[in-house]
Amino acid sequence: ATVIAVDGVDGGTLKQDITAIDEHALWVYSGGKVTLEGNITTTGNSIYGAWASASSTFVYIGGVISTNGRAADGVFAYSNGFADLKGDIATYGQNSTAIRAQTSSDVTMKGNVTIYGESEIGANGQPVGRGLSAAINSRIVMTDGSVIVSGDNVALYASVGGGIELSNVVVEGVRLAGSDSSGTIEAKDGSTLTGDILHSGFAEGTLELILSDSVWNGSVEASGDIGVINVDLGNSQWNVTGDSNTNGKITGDADSKIDFNGTTDTITVIIDNLTGEPAISMKPDDKLIIKNADGKFESSNPDVIEVIETENGVEIISKGDGEAELKYSYIDEDGKIKEATIKVVSGAGSQTSGETSRGGGSSNCNTGVGAALFALFGLAFIQKRK
Repeated sequence: ATVIAVDGVDGGTLKQDITAIDEHALWVYSGGKVTLEGNITTTGNSIYGAWASASSTFVYIGGVISTNGRAADGVFAYSNGFADLKGDIATYGQNSTAIRAQTSSDVTMKGNVTIYGESEIGANGQPVGRGLSAAINSRIVMTDGSVIVSGDNVALYASVGGGIELSNVVVEGVRLAGSDSSGTIEAKDGSTLTGDILHSGFAEGTLELILSDSVWNGSVEASGDIGVINVDLGNSQWNVTGDSNTNGKITGDADSKIDFNGTTDTITVIIDNLTGEPAISMKPDDKLIIKNADGKFESSNPDVIEVIETENGVEIISKGDGEAELKYSYIDEDGKIKEATIKVVSGAGSQTSGETSRGGGSSNCNTGVGAALFALFGLAFIQKRK
């Protein structure tokens, strides 16, 4: 049942608020189109605030889409559906998703997303409740807004070729991002991400995390042998907040940084490979393990940074205060051998002005004041680099 249904026609512009109880508020389908200027409020389980399916278009110019109920999504674009959203979305029930794009669908969003309810963990090892969810070759593009999630909800979810693009967006949650297969999450233009990333290894695939002029505070875990997470840093900073294992590679340009000062705890980061020349900042006894290094690694000062070749790969260990150059070679995407030099700062002075630290000793990413400070100082780092 649906309060307003638009079947295969241009429904024009509706200027009204919609309240729905135990039924969808608005459904446009079979190539239809409709624009809504107003608020949407729903109460009930397994219903949608707005649903665009079968090559239909929903345009929202409003205030707030609010859902109250279990598995009650805010906006659902399905089967070549398209939604253009300008407004805010809030969900209050368990296992609910604010924006869901599935099966070759697209959503553009400018506004704020908040998930208040709790979430269960599904059979694929990922939370059922999500802020933005793009699956099966679908895409969500969000600008100038925020995604804030509570509890076990995940803020960003990309699966089976889904993609999420963020421009000048703040994202906060204990669980920042996840995938059970393959997907892409791109953050650019001063975006700030806070939270941990999990590839649950339910199916084989790679989650690509691409940061441009942005900051990420968190850790990463690729479970099993078939899940991979690649991290690409372009004029960006990763503040590592806990032990991490990517099963993939880290790529960074000379204007990027990997900072192990995101927690006071000793950190071990395990990656498959390293390319580029990102700066690295470490505390004593922090460790970077490169499982499948292409070439030899050498430290200009072994008393500061020690390089050890073991059966687990090349281990780069922070030993004392100071700076060192890490020289190494890698094979680029064209199959050519590249020589690179990375500046590594260890111990005292490794955390400098303009660079961020969580300092709490926990790998969980708290929201609120701490995240706001990360955003402030992390963006200062980006502006300084430009």
